[in-house]
Amino acid sequence: MRDIIKLSLILALICAVAGASLAATHSVTSKIVEARRAEELVAALGELLPDADAFEEVLEEDGALYYLGKKSGQPVGAVMLAAGQGYGGPVNVLVSIDMAGAVRTVKVTDHRETAGIGDKVETPTFLGQYVGKTASDSVTVGQDITAVSGATVTSRAVAAGVRNALAAHQVYVLGMAAPTDDFNLAKVKDGVYQGTSTEGYKDRIDVEVTVESGRIVSVVVTYQNDTPGLAEYAVEDVTKLIVEKQHWQVDVTSGATFTSNGIMDAVRNAIPDTTLRIENIADGIYEGEGEGYKSTIKVAVTVADGKITAIEILEENESPYVSDPAFDEIPGAIIREQSVEVDAISSATFTSIGIIEAVTDALENAPRK
Repeated sequence: MRDIIKLSLILALICAVAGASLAATHSVTSKIVEARRAEELVAALGELLPDADAFEEVLEEDGALYYLGKKSGQPVGAVMLAAGQGYGGPVNVLVSIDMAGAVRTVKVTDHRETAGIGDKVETPTFLGQYVGKTASDSVTVGQDITAVSGATVTSRAVAAGVRNALAAHQVYVLGMAAPTDDFNLAKVKDGVYQGTSTEGYKDRIDVEVTVESGRIVSVVVTYQNDTPGLAEYAVEDVTKLIVEKQHWQVDVTSGATFTSNGIMDAVRNAIPDTTLRIENIADGIYEGEGEGYKSTIKVAVTVADGKITAIEILEENESPYVSDPAFDEIPGAIIREQSVEVDAISSATFTSIGIIEAVTDALENAPRK
């Protein structure tokens, strides 16, 4: 009996020593793996943004994660983590963007697309299309991005990821105001626009806003009669910030709140309203195109008395049966709601989006009354 107890104690001691050894080995191995991953990440970041000599991981309160690249302590750009919805799930991308807001490099890091098809979007030819793109560009397949043949859905996912990265870069890195639905510079034609506001401290404020290639390039206050010695600071600071942030809503100048708000309001009034208003479209039949799941979808939209009265599908080569619910329901929903802001059919999401894009294209290019 005594021998059995002795043997049990010896076995327990051996197990304890072995367990401790394995735990120590696992701890060391985990640290090595973690260190290697960190080294691989740093190497990848360096390839994406070679101007930087150091990277700072930034996690925003809302969960947004990116790496701020610095050179000699000064920001030179950032590598944004983003994703777009693909056929098999999220398509994750790393997008390096410089301090001017232009894309430097795009790298697809992970996806669950069909083997041999989804991988096609990782080629330099496809990803090279994004270089130089900014938040003012469409960055949309079928417009300024050409999809990879046979991988349209995955191509769209990458484009969506890049758009998301550009939007996040504007807000978190450049400190610009988040874009709103009714303020889309990308749709504003080049020109000089005048705006007036009564929000000044003593009098109205007039401005001229110059827009080129979807960007505000200058803001000039042509009239103001607010307090001398204070208003001038707002004129200088606010106009500069609006050009920098590419948005009318910026920080006010201390001591000149009313003048600051008046300038911002005048700029907002100067920028044309690009909201699609069906009631302003002239009567007629208008054709448009959108990218479906497998093909370009062409439609003819009839407008009469300021309302959409009919939508006809002219051309499409979508998957039979699968896409049928979209063709059956989306046109009717748009006519019923008198809006292109309708929900996609869950079983035919990309075909639904293609129909909505085509109708939107037709209406946006239609003449106004």
